[in-house]
Amino acid sequence: NVTVLSMAPGAAPEPNMTVRIEGERIIAIEPVIQATSQDDCTVVDGQGKWLIPGLFDMHVHFLSEPIPELEFTPEEILTPYLANGVLQILDMAATPDTNAIRDAVAAGKIVAPFIASGAMIDGDPPLRPGAIVVADPAEARAVVAEIAGAGFDFMKVYSKLSAEAFAAVREASKRTVAMR
Repeated sequence: NVTVLSMAPGAAPEPNMTVRIEGERIIAIEPVIQATSQDDCTVVDGQGKWLIPGLFDMHVHFLSEPIPELEFTPEEILTPYLANGVLQILDMAATPDTNAIRDAVAAGKIVAPFIASGAMIDGDPPLRPGAIVVADPAEARAVVAEIAGAGFDFMKVYSKLSAEAFAAVREASKRTVAMR
C-alpha cells in the first residue's frame, strides 16, 4: 500500500501499490486490489510511505584524500549512502584501493552501494592530491593504457592538463574503448 514514484517522464505518483520482490529483484509493481497474497512472504505496510527508484551519486571522492585522524572502514563510510537510498556512486578520484573495495562490493563481501571508479589525470602541478600527473602527450597515452589495465571504469581529466595532453588522452581513450 505504498505510493510509487516512477522514473518515466511525466509519470504521476502511483498510490496504493504493491511491490513484490523475489531474491534481489522486483518482480511486480501492481495496484493493491490486483495483488495476490502469498502465505510465505514478508509484508511491509507502506501506508503513508513513498517508494522511489534507487539514487546514484555521480561525483564523490571516496578515498582520494584520507584524513588520518578520521579512520573509518569502507562500510562505515559507505553504509550511510544505502541508508539514504543511494545504490551506486561514481568516485571521480579513485585509487587502486577503491577498485578493490568496488570488487568486494560486487562480490557481496561488503554491503555498500555499487562503485564505479574514475582515475583523475591532471597536469603538473596537480590541483588535487592523488591525481595522476602527465606532462606531455606521450605520458598521457601511457597513462590511459595504465588506467585501463588497472581496471578503472572511467577517467577524469582535470584543470592543469595541457591541451595537447588532453587531446592525447581523448584519442588514446577512443582506441582503448574500441579494443574492449
